[in-house]
Amino acid sequence: MRQIQARQKARTKLPEWADNPDLIFPPALSVEQASSARTAAFKAGLVEGERLADLTGGFGADTAHFAARMGHVDYVERDPKLAAIVNYNLAQLGICNVTVHAADAVAFLKSTPHHYDWLYLDPARRDTAARKIFLLHDCEPDVVKLLPLLLHKADKVLLKTSPMLDIEHAVQGLGHVRRLWVLALDNEVKEVLYEPGPGARRRPGALRPQPAPRRQPAGIPAQPRPRGPGHTPLRRSPAVPLRTQRRRAQSWCVSQHRHGLRVAQATPAQPPVHVRCAAG
Repeated sequence: MRQIQARQKARTKLPEWADNPDLIFPPALSVEQASSARTAAFKAGLVEGERLADLTGGFGADTAHFAARMGHVDYVERDPKLAAIVNYNLAQLGICNVTVHAADAVAFLKSTPHHYDWLYLDPARRDTAARKIFLLHDCEPDVVKLLPLLLHKADKVLLKTSPMLDIEHAVQGLGHVRRLWVLALDNEVKEVLYEPGPGARRRPGALRPQPAPRRQPAGIPAQPRPRGPGHTPLRRSPAVPLRTQRRRAQSWCVSQHRHGLRVAQATPAQPPVHVRCAAG
């Protein structure tokens, strides 16, 4: 029964895996938290090089796609049962350039002798009481606290977060972000990706106070912001603050369509950064 339920949840996200009778599926929650095939393919297109470590391996969807782009991938997952399932599934999929480690991400980083081209993290977005978390430093592992070690062990870091996390606070907490991407699927934001740069903060610091919003003068109707031809605004998810999806950008590149996704890409300067997400 558990396998049937997990496969049903995977049918939309990972249809090829759901149709593969040789794969074993973990509890449905692990499938629910996994990246979809389309978002995983987009992230794999961002990386290249010889070695990458997926420090929050989970069900292994991201790892499998990274393996197609990298010379070798280290999959790290602290749940030994989930790590064993992924190890078996990767073999069934014929993916041979992944080493599975049942270990804590921090302990693995401190003990590994390797230097990586990329480190990838998707920190847990719920605490032990299963409450929603909106700040980056409250996630597990604490990426803000871990950032100096991450940047020491790798040339580049790719961080995935839920759109429920506050983008502005995340950029401020990281201190410097080379690039960020907002990924939308079926007109709904699914993930936000960050690439911290060398100037990223070496220790957590207080967030800067935000300026008061501009008020429209009395008696003057607000003018709609001009949009480019063919513009389609992203649909607001009930769980995602509107400011996260549409009002926080500083410099957006032209929206891209890859793997069936709408992608808004930004290159923030110094925080505070105001992000406006709109895909055309």
